[in-house]
Amino acid sequence: MKKLIALFLICSLLTGCANLKGTGSLSGSSSPTPAESISDTEESVGTDENNSYMIYYNGGSIMVDMFEAPPVLKDEWVTIDDVTAPDPVAPVVFDNGREDYTDEEAAKCFEQFDNFTVSEDFYAEVPKHLDHVSYMITDYPNTSASLSNEEQLKDFLEAFKYIFPDKEFDPELMYLAATNGIYKLLYKHYDEFANKAYCDWEPYNNFPSFMYGDANFRTKHPLKDGLVGLYGRYPFGIGGCAFNRGVADKMAYDKDPDKEISYAGDIFNPSRGFEYVETLRPDSDKVYKLLDKEISVKDAVKFYEDYINTFPCKSPSPFRAKVNRVEVYKLTDDSYGYYYYCSKEYDEVPFEGMGSGQHTNGFFPTADLSNGFMALSDEVDYSHSLLRGEIILEEKQYTNFLPFDEAVKMLHEKMSAHLEFEVTDTELVYVPTEGIRDNETVYPAYPAWRFALFNKNDDLYYVCYLNVLDKEDLKYYTAKHIV
Repeated sequence: MKKLIALFLICSLLTGCANLKGTGSLSGSSSPTPAESISDTEESVGTDENNSYMIYYNGGSIMVDMFEAPPVLKDEWVTIDDVTAPDPVAPVVFDNGREDYTDEEAAKCFEQFDNFTVSEDFYAEVPKHLDHVSYMITDYPNTSASLSNEEQLKDFLEAFKYIFPDKEFDPELMYLAATNGIYKLLYKHYDEFANKAYCDWEPYNNFPSFMYGDANFRTKHPLKDGLVGLYGRYPFGIGGCAFNRGVADKMAYDKDPDKEISYAGDIFNPSRGFEYVETLRPDSDKVYKLLDKEISVKDAVKFYEDYINTFPCKSPSPFRAKVNRVEVYKLTDDSYGYYYYCSKEYDEVPFEGMGSGQHTNGFFPTADLSNGFMALSDEVDYSHSLLRGEIILEEKQYTNFLPFDEAVKMLHEKMSAHLEFEVTDTELVYVPTEGIRDNETVYPAYPAWRFALFNKNDDLYYVCYLNVLDKEDLKYYTAKHIV
């Protein structure tokens, strides 16, 4: 079979380019169905008159370019040698005077009501003092339209050098990705790309999406050590960017070589290859041994947040990433890994971080989520979305807002007068929504007390959001499970 390559004109011609090294998928909502979801379906492979490689599967297809001869790259083309790794940036610093209730203090606010009980695993992230909260409207800046595609490409290459300083860039693994499921080798289409002449690739004629990895992830073939994946658009850090060092993916593959996995891809799910152990709070002192040594959950979370929040994004952001939950997975008989659920944070208040798709009915916020994984104590193996792409268009701050103890009383009156609930957790969050203004989509967010209540009668969770600026505004959804 001809050699499939993701040849990026990014690198000067390497003599004897390395064999394909890793598998990947398109990032963000435009990703094709993950390989594991079609592992039981029939696939076929063929080529077209343009010497492209088409892989068919139940429900769709993807196309990738292929070639036999090494490329000859033009001198003026952007290569990996044209860029240097940027320095880390200073993290966003908040000073909002936050002082929190202890779990015990927060629990007492519920225990005064007969129809509220507090679960054994109850936890609270609620301030008893906060200088202010905000109502804001956010948006994603159109920062790439004014730049040449080559400038956007340089940004992606800088991210590669920053994330993978010990990896040699392989030009046979660089693709330009489009939302219609096509991977195009940048080498073969560089002139179109540089001149923004590939309008048939809408909407990416002005917003290129790059993929570094092995696009041949839907076919079974030997995988090598050291494969990595990188996915994103300019500025790197906006929206669906992702990187994957492939450490955990390689372990999952070695455990079951016959299982199709999206190796070093933009979507990583540890449950596909490893045993789930437990879910912990990000401030937990519990210690597990990772592949190299023992580290507490709390210290590992700090390492992860410090790494993500100092990532050198070119797009300034008022937000930073915050870990909300940590899942522990068993990697080997004596080693574990930490999987993070994250959301944005602003002025010491996180945005809602519930997993999408968990609700069954009712109100559900437009969550902007991120995940990460660590298999080693001093290295981030995987991260999806740095949560730094948005800007604040408008903001109004409020120093007077509904206190927590009064919010619990309002919740009792509105939700539980004739029902019994077990309270599992509560926190102050920003609730992201979506709206239209001047024919443009914008993203308002308001502060709310969030309560997770379990009703044994119908075996459902009720996740409630009580607007701290309007105590009459209570919304909730129900779900069988919540993250």
